[in-house]
Parts: sequence; structure tokens; C-alpha cells
Amino acid sequence: MMPLKDREARLAYWREYYLDHLEEKTAYGKMRYAGNREVLLAKAKAYAEANREQVAKYKREYHRLHPEVVRDWDLRKHYGITLVQFENIFAMQHGLCALCGGLMDRTVRGDYALDHDHKTGRIRGIIHGKCNIMLGCAEDSTEILQKAIDYLDMEG
Repeated sequence: MMPLKDREARLAYWREYYLDHLEEKTAYGKMRYAGNREVLLAKAKAYAEANREQVAKYKREYHRLHPEVVRDWDLRKHYGITLVQFENIFAMQHGLCALCGGLMDRTVRGDYALDHDHKTGRIRGIIHGKCNIMLGCAEDSTEILQKAIDYLDMEG
């Protein structure tokens, strides 16, 4: 029986209930979403538009408090890997850029980038932000990069 008066006991009860029924709650949520996807998305969009400032404030605060969760979601969405997999790649490279071999500073935003083949989506490694910009400007073309090498090797 659920305790009514003691707030902590009530919270503990609901935590335990939630964990004991997690699978069925998840299945019900997925079923409900699948059957009402358009309606639920429309409601969420309407709420977000009607409460722009509140939603933006909430997102900023969530990003500030949970940077690892946000980074994990971003990596999953854009590259199909988890934060743990990203960390493993970084560790295998010993914190060095896969392109130039220089040390990367994880504390500096934009100092590193997850390099991937835009055609296949295959991840090549983690490289400096500047190295990534260079590849992007060359459109990942070995011909353009070879012309740049030839240009730099010109005498005079």
C-alpha cells in the first residue's frame, strides 16, 4: 500500500513502482505514440510555439546541466554512435588528430571533430577542427588535396 503522509516514502514507492513496471510502461508509450504520432507531434509543436521563451530557457538549462546526455544524443542522431564509442575512438587515437597527428584539446570547443565520409557515413576518426575545415573546403577530394600539395611544393 502506498504511504500517503510521508513525502519521501511516497517518492520511494513511486520510484520502485516505476522501475518494476518499466517494460510495460515503455511498451505502452511506444504503442500510444505509434497510433497517435501526428497528433502528438502537432501538440508538441503547438506548445513549443506558444511557449517559445519557456522552452528555450528549459533547453539552455538542460544543456548546461546534462552536457553528456546532449552530446550522446547528438552523436547518435548525426553519426549513429554513442558517447562511449566516441570516447573509445578518442582513446585509441591517444588524443591525437587522425589527420595531422597533433594533440587535441578536449576542453576547447571546436578543437576536434568527428570525421566521416559524407557518401557512406563511415567514421574515419577524430581530427582537429581546422583539419576538418580543410577537408571540407577540399570537398574530401584527393585530387584537390594533391593539387594543394603540388602547389606548396613549387619552388620559388
